[in-house]
Amino acid sequence: MSDRSLATTTASALARWGGALLAPRRTVAELTSGEGKRDGLVLGTLYVVGTALYPMTDTIATVVSTHSLVALAAGVARVLLTPIVVLVLVETLLGGRRSYRGGLFLLPLVVIGTLAHILTTFGLLSIPTLWPDFVGAAAAGGLALWTRKSIPFEPATEAKA
Repeated sequence: MSDRSLATTTASALARWGGALLAPRRTVAELTSGEGKRDGLVLGTLYVVGTALYPMTDTIATVVSTHSLVALAAGVARVLLTPIVVLVLVETLLGGRRSYRGGLFLLPLVVIGTLAHILTTFGLLSIPTLWPDFVGAAAAGGLALWTRKSIPFEPATEAKA
């Protein structure tokens, strides 16, 4: 991928995500079918980076000191559980023919989780550990329900012989 296409792709993703926060119904209605195919993967990765860098480094340190693959599996599962569960929730709320846009609705989870993590890290906020996950999941589900009717059905795919 060239630098120009990477910059175009990044600008397109940022515009899509900003639009999803500021004018979600109009944004999802105007997206082409190929736009945002990897939003779930990218936003899930941003969630992990924004909220779980320290837990992942603790997990790696535990694995190195104990040589335990179970500790590695437990640490990775804890970090990935929230975005996976929220994605399944959102895709269920959207329905089968609209679920292709589910990844875009991880955005509230990423924003709320990252802000809560930053505020907690700097001592500006003291909240229970899973509350940002619950609030982010509720916001993602609410946004999905609110914009559901604006999402066009997934285009029918040709049957491959």
